[in-house]
Amino acid sequence: MEVELLGLLQRAAGASRIEVEASTVGQLLAALLSRFGANLRQELMTPEEKLKTGIAILVNGRNINFLQGLETPLNPGDKVTIIPPAAGG
Repeated sequence: MEVELLGLLQRAAGASRIEVEASTVGQLLAALLSRFGANLRQELMTPEEKLKTGIAILVNGRNINFLQGLETPLNPGDKVTIIPPAAGG
């Protein structure tokens, strides 16, 4: 499936769109962290290996917080978008 990374996540991975095979959002995150290493891990995860507050993960435009969280199933053709917290002022 296609994964789109926005903002700082795109810079950390060095790509904005990535093809990843996974059956759940949790597996997708593990695959991304394995592929892109410490820079992406620093942007996405806390030291306790939890998803950082403010990170939004959308599957086909729907926030996983309103689905099954990291256990949200993924199917071929799904589009996953990962959005970092918005900074502003």
